[in-house]
Amino acid sequence: MRLRGLSRDTITQRVGVMRRLAGACGGKPLLEITEEELMDWADGLVDRLALATRAVYVSNVREFYSWCYAEHRIDRDPAANLPMPRAPRRTPRPISEDELVLAIDSAGVRVRLWLVLAAWCGMRAGEIAHLRAENIRLADDPPYILITHAKGNKERVVPLSPFAEAELRRYPRLPSRGPVFWTHEDRPRPINPNAVSTICNRHLHALGIDDVFHQLRHRFGTQTQRAVRDLRVTQELMGHSTPATTAGYAAVADIDKFRAVSALPLPPGAIEAIQ
Repeated sequence: MRLRGLSRDTITQRVGVMRRLAGACGGKPLLEITEEELMDWADGLVDRLALATRAVYVSNVREFYSWCYAEHRIDRDPAANLPMPRAPRRTPRPISEDELVLAIDSAGVRVRLWLVLAAWCGMRAGEIAHLRAENIRLADDPPYILITHAKGNKERVVPLSPFAEAELRRYPRLPSRGPVFWTHEDRPRPINPNAVSTICNRHLHALGIDDVFHQLRHRFGTQTQRAVRDLRVTQELMGHSTPATTAGYAAVADIDKFRAVSALPLPPGAIEAIQ
């Protein structure tokens, strides 16, 4: 996985899935697990995990055994017939503007910047955790952030809006080089992505906001598509591999559909009833 250039977070996730599989099979060596045992394991996930999560688990297991078979470490691939759950296509759920303003205005300095980076730059928790000062180009025209730890190791450039630029300049602990965000322990080290999302989620939920941190990125994609109405631009800013992934944000943001249904003829007396 390292040779393929997969991110550290992806490798950690996949290793974790395989360890959980081994544990579910009583600690049996992975190369000795049978097709029947894999089917039982997958069946046991149905009542415990959401469909999308099960799809991730099964995908990781299938890829592992496919690699083992290709490398002649096993005589047959026990996961070849393992059914792949069809993950549902999810509609983005952007945080509301009123709740976003509330979250930002009531946040501490560090959490406030995290919220801004997600909602105005579309950055994921992992991208924020790995953000380096030298990739924040405030002196360029226009200023931008170079995101180098993106999903799938795909770098992208996100120009900074005047608001996001001002928030970065205002951040009191912005270093000249190295990681921007650190833990607050006796021996500081760069913060991890899970901590970013967990801390922000606690902040949101403490305010009575049901949304989670990733929905601020949904807000960025939705508002971007609404502003430019160009799927390609939104795709590049979001860092999506395919336009199909970005299309969901276009569906949410498409004001033309609202105008179309609003223009439909009304039955007699409907206008008075609406008013």
